[in-house]
Amino acid sequence: MKKQKVEFKVKGETLRGDFYIPDIKLPPAVIIFHGSGSTGDSLIFLADKLAQNGIFAFHFNFRGCGKSDGNFLDQTINDALLDARTAVKLLLEQEIDKDRIGICGSSFGGDIATLLLPEFTIKSLVLKAPAALNFPLDKNILIKGGIEKEWEYLSNIRNWENAVNFKNLAEFKGNLLIIKAGKDDNVPSNMVDKFYSSAVKAEDKKMEVVDGADHRLSNPKWVREFTDLALAWFMNKL
Repeated sequence: MKKQKVEFKVKGETLRGDFYIPDIKLPPAVIIFHGSGSTGDSLIFLADKLAQNGIFAFHFNFRGCGKSDGNFLDQTINDALLDARTAVKLLLEQEIDKDRIGICGSSFGGDIATLLLPEFTIKSLVLKAPAALNFPLDKNILIKGGIEKEWEYLSNIRNWENAVNFKNLAEFKGNLLIIKAGKDDNVPSNMVDKFYSSAVKAEDKKMEVVDGADHRLSNPKWVREFTDLALAWFMNKL
């Protein structure tokens, strides 16, 4: 297994990440979408484990996050969708099995993953505490101004039941794993449940719970449990 630094341009901004490349030819592949405003550090552990087990992994930072350029204060959902779409296309240019593509989306990354589902053929999908909101795609995710900035994206949960994420999942025919944080302090439990119930055409689907975990998996024990669940799913369902 080897790790390769990656840079790619989106609307003049340089986004950065890493390929985790297994020592086999034409492996299946998983792209990882982290949560809003985070760097996805807990997901890097998963990327490494995937490659160690024969699965090509691509972890990158959305604009304004981690190593990537850009100002997160200016980010919209349309921006994140363009970042993710460009990253998936870059993944598909690699020497991988293009019939065995997976996505792992965490929180906001789960929102982005399900919004993109109609555009790509995804065989296996893992969503950790996914969010789904009727939020304007061209509106800034973070309110500007003030010493304490409010996460407008997750504080505005009006009418989330009608979000397009669930309509997209209703047409998804691949394999779906939903992973809940047992004591999620951010995404409502019934929102996560609706992701699961919406996937009426999935070839296989399963719900798992990381007991006692908060939304960001702040305990290394919870990161390990999440990683083990996601890794086992992709190894068996990709």
